Amino acid sequence: MVTLLLWMGAACSGPGPAPAPVACDDTPVPSANPPSAMGPGPAVGSGDTWFFAPDTGGWGGSVEADPRGGYRTKIGLWTSMTRPPAVTVRRVGGAETGSASFAPTSAGLPGPLPAELRFPSAGCWQVTARGATGGATIQVRVG
Repeated sequence: MVTLLLWMGAACSGPGPAPAPVACDDTPVPSANPPSAMGPGPAVGSGDTWFFAPDTGGWGGSVEADPRGGYRTKIGLWTSMTRPPAVTVRRVGGAETGSASFAPTSAGLPGPLPAELRFPSAGCWQVTARGATGGATIQVRVG
């Protein structure tokens, strides 16, 4: 009888508390000395690889639902290389990955490099761009 009561109590107790949500501070923290070739405005990065920071709000301010599923946003990169930097898009605290695609300007590289970031789900996402001599990492709040 005691075993039955213990089993019933364990079965009714549930799975326990839900995991705490992942904090997602997507506020841009501009770097002190972006390359003068980038032009004026805030930027995040180092060496040969930089993100153009939004003037107001967080990195997730322009994220929108994608009609094909998930979410997307456009972001500006700048590189002093002749090829795009390697970009990874990973969910913070999870195993999901997103993607990045580029739409080079007619001026080519080095220079500004418009990018579209895709996120398969809402949450906090870390986006890292790596060049040969530098890089930039940001968090993007999605959803």
